[in-house]
Amino acid sequence: MKRKLLFGCLVVFLFATIALDTIKKSPVEIVEAAIDKVRTGDVQRSQLKQEDIDKIRSFYQFADEEKLGRPRVEVKEVTNSGDEAQVLAAFEIIDYDHHNQIRAIYAGNLVFTLRNVFFLAWEVQGVEVKRKMEAQ
Repeated sequence: MKRKLLFGCLVVFLFATIALDTIKKSPVEIVEAAIDKVRTGDVQRSQLKQEDIDKIRSFYQFADEEKLGRPRVEVKEVTNSGDEAQVLAAFEIIDYDHHNQIRAIYAGNLVFTLRNVFFLAWEVQGVEVKRKMEAQ
């Protein structure tokens, strides 16, 4: 009897842990995952609108067209009202010459607006280009 009760509690605990881990993603984690899906081309599993995918993709296309390395992306939450959050994604590429000296720095910013859809679940509502990728 004790074993069945212990086993039942263990199963419920395991299920609850998996469910919370699936649901409980911060706005920053949602944005990081969305950017990574676009970078890797795994957009069919993304819930982003095509226009938002294109905005993110344009930052990586800039690097390809200019024959630069992959951008470094820093993601941080800038506002969170509980129902809505804004997350800033700062893209940066540092270009070096053959003497390992900095030739140019390229940067751009995207702002993601997310809405709390259920408890701790967030959904991207839109992506805005705050600053296009360009030399600084």
